[in-house]
Amino acid sequence: MKKILLMGCGVLLAISQLYGQERTVTGTVTSESDGSPLPGVNVIVKGTTSGTVTDVAGRYSLSVPQEGGTLIFSFIGLITQEVEIGERSVVNVRMTEDVQQLGEVVVTALGVERESRTLGYSVERVDGAEIVQGRNASMLNSLQGKVAGLQVSNSSGAPGSSTKVIVRGFTSLSGGNNPLYIVDGVPVSNSFTGTDSADPINDDVLNGASDFGNRVNDINPEDIESVSVLKGAAASALYGSRAASGVILITTKKGKDAADRGKLGEVQFATSYMMESVLKLPTFQNEFGQGFFGATDLEENTSWGPKFDGQLRPWGRVVNNQQRVKPYVALPDNVKEFYEIGRNWTNSLSLQGGGDRAHYYISYSNVDADGVFPTNVDSYDRNTISLRGSADITDRITSSASLNYARSDYSFVPTGQGATVHSGLLQIPRDIPILELADIENPFNDLNGYFTQYANNPWYVLKKYGSESVIDRIFGNLELTYKAADWLDFTARVGSDVSTTEWEQWVPKQVITGPNAGNSNPGNYSIQTLYYREFNSDVIANFNKDLNSTFSLTGLVGWNVNQRRTQNIFTKINDLVIPEYYNIANTANTPQSRTDTRMRRLVGVYAQATLGYMDYAFVTIGGRNDWSSTLPKGNQSFFYPSVNVGLDLTSAFGFESNTLSYAKLRAGWAQVGKDAPAYLVQSVFVPGEHTDGFIYNRAPYAQSIPGFEVSNTIGNPTLQPEISTETELGLDLRFFGNRLGVDATVYKRDIRDNIIQVPVAASSGYTVQVMNIAKLSNKGIELLVTATPVMTTNFRWDVSANWARNISRIEDLGGPTQISLGGLNGNELIARVGGPAFEIQGNIPLLDPQGRMVVNAGGLPIPNPAKQVITNTNYRWIGGVTNRLSFKGLSLSGTFDIRNGGGMYSSTAGLVYFAGTTPATLYNDRRPFVIPNSVVQVVDADGNPTGEYAENTTPISNADFS
Repeated sequence: MKKILLMGCGVLLAISQLYGQERTVTGTVTSESDGSPLPGVNVIVKGTTSGTVTDVAGRYSLSVPQEGGTLIFSFIGLITQEVEIGERSVVNVRMTEDVQQLGEVVVTALGVERESRTLGYSVERVDGAEIVQGRNASMLNSLQGKVAGLQVSNSSGAPGSSTKVIVRGFTSLSGGNNPLYIVDGVPVSNSFTGTDSADPINDDVLNGASDFGNRVNDINPEDIESVSVLKGAAASALYGSRAASGVILITTKKGKDAADRGKLGEVQFATSYMMESVLKLPTFQNEFGQGFFGATDLEENTSWGPKFDGQLRPWGRVVNNQQRVKPYVALPDNVKEFYEIGRNWTNSLSLQGGGDRAHYYISYSNVDADGVFPTNVDSYDRNTISLRGSADITDRITSSASLNYARSDYSFVPTGQGATVHSGLLQIPRDIPILELADIENPFNDLNGYFTQYANNPWYVLKKYGSESVIDRIFGNLELTYKAADWLDFTARVGSDVSTTEWEQWVPKQVITGPNAGNSNPGNYSIQTLYYREFNSDVIANFNKDLNSTFSLTGLVGWNVNQRRTQNIFTKINDLVIPEYYNIANTANTPQSRTDTRMRRLVGVYAQATLGYMDYAFVTIGGRNDWSSTLPKGNQSFFYPSVNVGLDLTSAFGFESNTLSYAKLRAGWAQVGKDAPAYLVQSVFVPGEHTDGFIYNRAPYAQSIPGFEVSNTIGNPTLQPEISTETELGLDLRFFGNRLGVDATVYKRDIRDNIIQVPVAASSGYTVQVMNIAKLSNKGIELLVTATPVMTTNFRWDVSANWARNISRIEDLGGPTQISLGGLNGNELIARVGGPAFEIQGNIPLLDPQGRMVVNAGGLPIPNPAKQVITNTNYRWIGGVTNRLSFKGLSLSGTFDIRNGGGMYSSTAGLVYFAGTTPATLYNDRRPFVIPNSVVQVVDADGNPTGEYAENTTPISNADFS
């Protein structure tokens, strides 16, 4: 989709306590190094809560007591200054950089804030202002193109649809490559809601699939203060087995910023209205119309008919002795005209503030979106409420709490093959006016009168088929910290994430007579209820002590318990008695019902210590031991260590100059363990089922006969955790007073004992066996360049560019050289020793030793009996460029998300070939031709190939393709 931001405005209202001020002080804050204005500097009257911040031009205005006082000027990366006011009415200040703060403060594992210069691993931080600059309702989509090595992919253009995030390539061959998401120190669910091949109940992703998004997108982007991405094992190891694929830390607003500016209450309101349209459709041919074998056939759903001639011709069925007529011409925009302009209206309101000892944040947001399909069948409505606060209960005890509620209402247009809107649209001939099919009550367009029996009227599917869900979610946390000494504190933190999903999907009963009777459908209705509950608790001891003038020691020791429980209750009826009445009782047959319940627990202990030398060299050693309930009793415990080094070269060797502002070298090594999905240790009982590859039939059979069977998966009682070992090196350089920055990272990650389900002979009574056999690796490079090419009093241009390349390789599969991980239409997703994760393998034409295409007696290509690798699914590289232009109080920004390479299988491409609507079907103007550079096999008298080849002279025609 292309999205045009029509309106985005923020209204800021402030309610401030008055301090009996009698005069006003103004001034400008500039940089000592180049005299440029400094926006965002905090200016506070010392000893009060009265304060303000400088504007884009560095200016401020502040009410102060008549007798004057002291102003405090502060900003991250700059030396804090205290300036006496005296009798002055204008106080200008020039601020200098604080070398000790040049490494920005970032949130690391377990919510610990550390200066980036002390870290021996890569952490990228995205500020909340960058998250909301595009006014995207999805927090994850807002990260696209902003973080080196972070691959963010939206599943579709539907409102509220899911987002897939991959950090530094794949770490598993069996799925589970998602990073762990942490909100304010507590893990939260990012589970996908919809049709999923991994779902034990709703796994038919090919026919009428639905997508109701993933749960991190429930978070209001306006509530986010910052996002930190922990990409390597050294950064994420303390989070345990769930962090093997990286960690995304989300820090939310808590009102501290407003409180620090002396605001008891500050109201912010933001609104945006966006419009979207379809960016790209398949390219269609516009030379041939409805028919088959080059001839007109008014019942066909393909465009293999004669060439357009502009003559007036009948079309569609004869209904009541009547038939419609139209010119036989191409309609280049007939598919495009089907879609509408989508819209997205987002509103967010917040109240925040506080004082020296307490602060709070309250917000409400609403997203009201309607997609590009006509009517409101692809709509998304999200409402969120957030309550957060913290307080110093005593001088030693502080507390904080957060409570968040989100309700998401979805209406989704099912996708996939079969009776779906998209499939129906692509099969309509190039001369059929799609808009004239919209009135499904019209006898020419209804179920009986629709022009073809081979496809469904997409307007009927759009208006009568449906899939809706309502998701209610509550998540939050409570934290208490006791400061036992200046160098020691203890923190107890608990958090919970609870959600309930009600999902309904229906297909209407269709009783059809006449030529279209084959499309009759008894109808069905299903309702699914999903419950998710996660509980997490941590107890942490933090210490930070200067041992002497040379050495410092910081670190933590902690204990963690995490428990997750899911329940999926599914009921479906077939053969509706009353058409279009969707109720579980509306059938004469026994409903199909199924329940899937899963629970898992993880207990961990962890420790980390950082030894600092002269405040420029830092060595960190850490380790964690987990006990997982999903592993066999003998293998439930596993330990993984980490070590990293950060060296501030500027301070250590005095490299700082007018050119070089800062230089830091970092190196890290770590291991991360990863446990197994639930219930893979033993074979389990499941409801009986069988399939023909297109339709799934499950017990109860014949609507009334229940049946259970041992699953087709052989459990593994000796299962072990997956172990990832990663090494990374990095260099951070900044030049010209931080006007130019370069950050480079190289890494190598090896994953052993990968848990995969290996295919076995069906004659064994099973189809797959769970095994620890795979070894794979990832190696890559990440680059980040930031620059401020122009900075004047009123204008500033900031640019950020990132680039990353990851190379994956499967090192071992425990014996086999290749395994299949699923497929469609003769193509397979495979894992192959020596190849990347993953590749697509399929049939290609047979070639002779000279590379010529071998054809059969009819002149058509002969498939190679051995399938070949067709494409690598991985991108060659990914990157992003963000530009931000600021002029006084106005700003304009834009981000480009760039990806190079990567192959995929397109069912859409196959469908438009079949329907004859792609320009590729116009070869040789659809006249007979001999395949260029083709040969036939020479056979002996018995019909056996001799190994010799002769030139092919047999032409193929339109009939061979249609």
